Amino acid sequence: MGDIVFPIAVEFGQRAAHQREAPGAWVYRMLERQQSAGALVLTGITEHHAAVKERGMPMRIPLPSTRIAALSAWAAAQQATAQGQHHPPSASLAIIAAPAKAYFLLQRKDDLHPHPACRGRFALLGGAAIAGEDSVSCLLRELYEEIRDVRIADEIAALARPLAKLQLPMVDASGAFSASVFTITAPTDQHFTKWERAMTRGAGLSEGTAEVLAGDELAGCIAQEHRDPGSAFMASQHRLLELVLFP
Repeated sequence: MGDIVFPIAVEFGQRAAHQREAPGAWVYRMLERQQSAGALVLTGITEHHAAVKERGMPMRIPLPSTRIAALSAWAAAQQATAQGQHHPPSASLAIIAAPAKAYFLLQRKDDLHPHPACRGRFALLGGAAIAGEDSVSCLLRELYEEIRDVRIADEIAALARPLAKLQLPMVDASGAFSASVFTITAPTDQHFTKWERAMTRGAGLSEGTAEVLAGDELAGCIAQEHRDPGSAFMASQHRLLELVLFP
């Protein structure tokens, strides 16, 4: 954490049309503080705590290691971005599955997504890396950004395991990006059901709508994608799912 310069104001930012909350809201949620714009300043990060000032009052907040990693990635990215640094095109994405790969949890991008090629398409949870991030810190930050139930995000983030790296086509530009794919397998059917309920009926996701597909349904969507490229998945992400469905 020594390379990060504190303090860092936690700003809400401007909510885009396709977002269900302001871009900085997830940091408040992860710190379990009331979401009140301009009230929170991050003053330090240790192995087990985040030091903050809330309305001028200092406090230390104990956090699990996955939240510490996600918060550190965010803080480092704030600094790197301010310095004009950029990250090569890359992303970290998670295949979330029930035991025995019987069911898969994906998200479907809605009709407000800024890129028409993504609207209504399936995608894995995760997203693009920003300055200063490696594949693991990118994935953790993205999971906490996207999963609005922070306790569920804790469970899911702790189970992430690296699987592979592939080159996938860019959505909004020519060329390709490096996609790091991780597997997250629920330890029991009960755990997967809890995750499903939190993301489909509870707090939901910050972008898109969570959907659960059985293995045969997912295989059918992949077959559709092969027949009509771009019709079912964004950025050819079906290729990542094939690593698990058809090893």
